[in-house]
Amino acid sequence: MTGNHEPSQALPVDLKDVAIGMEEVPEVRQATKTQHSLRKYWANVKARPVFMLLLPLLTFAVLCTCGVLGVVLGANRYEQELRDRAESAAIDWSASFRMSAEKVFTPLVTLSMVIQLDPSVDKLRTVFPGIASQLFKLVNGVHNIVQELQVSPMGIIEMIYPLNEQTDAGLGLNIFNQPALRGGALKTIEAHDIVLNGPLHLVNSNFAMIGRIPILIKNSTLQETFGGNLSMPYNCTDLCYNPATHEKFWGFATAISPLDDLKAGNDSRLGPLKQSHYNWLMTRPYTSTEKQNPALTARNGQFVFANSTRWPSQNAVKTDIHIANAAWEVYLEPQSGWRPSWEKGLIAVAVLCSFVVAVLVATIMASWAQQQKLLGDVMASNKQLADTTAKLQDEKLRLDALLVRQYNLVAVLAGNKGASKRNGSGGSDGLDGSTETSKEGLTLERIETMRRQLAVNTNTSLQDIGSIQTIELLGEGTFGKVYKGLWRGTVVAVKTMLLPSNMSGCEKREKMAVMEAAISSSLSHPNIVQTYTYAIRPILEAPPEKQGLNESMTA
Repeated sequence: MTGNHEPSQALPVDLKDVAIGMEEVPEVRQATKTQHSLRKYWANVKARPVFMLLLPLLTFAVLCTCGVLGVVLGANRYEQELRDRAESAAIDWSASFRMSAEKVFTPLVTLSMVIQLDPSVDKLRTVFPGIASQLFKLVNGVHNIVQELQVSPMGIIEMIYPLNEQTDAGLGLNIFNQPALRGGALKTIEAHDIVLNGPLHLVNSNFAMIGRIPILIKNSTLQETFGGNLSMPYNCTDLCYNPATHEKFWGFATAISPLDDLKAGNDSRLGPLKQSHYNWLMTRPYTSTEKQNPALTARNGQFVFANSTRWPSQNAVKTDIHIANAAWEVYLEPQSGWRPSWEKGLIAVAVLCSFVVAVLVATIMASWAQQQKLLGDVMASNKQLADTTAKLQDEKLRLDALLVRQYNLVAVLAGNKGASKRNGSGGSDGLDGSTETSKEGLTLERIETMRRQLAVNTNTSLQDIGSIQTIELLGEGTFGKVYKGLWRGTVVAVKTMLLPSNMSGCEKREKMAVMEAAISSSLSHPNIVQTYTYAIRPILEAPPEKQGLNESMTA
């Protein structure tokens, strides 16, 4: 091969770009496949909106509801278990704290008994320091329960333990002369029992609880001074002396219990709450003076005197602490809250799983719809194929009928040709005539056999032609006549043609008329006269050796 060709030039190719392009092909294909699936699904949705959307949405709603409900029920059970534990912890801690706080009663009851045995104020001044020291050692162990003991004959503080710069400032204070203390003192005498006040801020800025017990001496007179030369508090006659029992008010024994560590959250008794990771809050009712101070910290209308760094919520469990006349409230709540930390995550997982299942259902439905569509298309194609097959079968039948008719024409023509040869070749060699006649007979026999086999499935037969009834002549020509007749109960035109058996070669065009009749019988068109049937049969009007006629009849 020769020719002028420009030399090929190598283009610069970046192998890195090729590699990147090859890596991106699967991703692009996957994206294209996903877009195609979405388009098909959306097409199915538009075709069947209720069917394609209702079941996935219903699946999502049912699964999501069941999943979220299960998670919420599990979280509610978890919260209830936490509340049960918190209530148990609150009750246990309250009981432990009450037992610890009630230790303040020991020195009060002891001093009351000592004074009732010997109410002399002078003798009490002598023995009080020793008794108070022993009581401190007895009560204060792990926790500092009592920080100060006081004895107040006729409401005037005369004895304090321990003595120091802070406690010395309280000596000589008349409790009944203090407006903030007089009401509580009178209630204590009326109660004839230990009364607790606080927790509250004292004068020396200490935060403490005050326990006070009234001391009543039996078999006393109204003028009894108990060696202290102290007069009865003013306006206290009805409470301070009972003429029926001859009991007279001697004074008070007071114990101050420090609660600074409790307020600051450093009290060792709060250890169990801290170890269990609880937020806590302690409240007490307001005093009449505190109600007038809006700056005080409050919770549910009560004064907050101890709390953790973070307050419990309004859903915290609550328990009461009753110490003598005091009624305190304790609130507890887990630092992590009541609801489990896994609740939101599991709800998100339930929603996500429900969505995934709904998408799978939608995908399955889309596949099913696509399969139904393909099946419909296949069935339509099969139906169309069946229709086409039926049409082809009909066409085959028409062609078979045409072939039969053509074989009939061939048989007629072959017969005419044989007769002509027999008439025109009488002087020829007998052996040649015998051979030709044998071949023609064999051919005619094969054609006739095939004609009989094909004629079984056609309506073209001599018997069918025999059923035609001619009524009247409508017209005639050189070779044929047209009659009005009946065929299978239908009015038809019947055409007959007579063709001589010894036709010459120039008369072949007449034979084409018979061919046209055979062909027209296989045609069906609005502009062509429909030929329903035809037949060809020989009609003998003379001896066979001299003359023969062929008749062609069409309807």
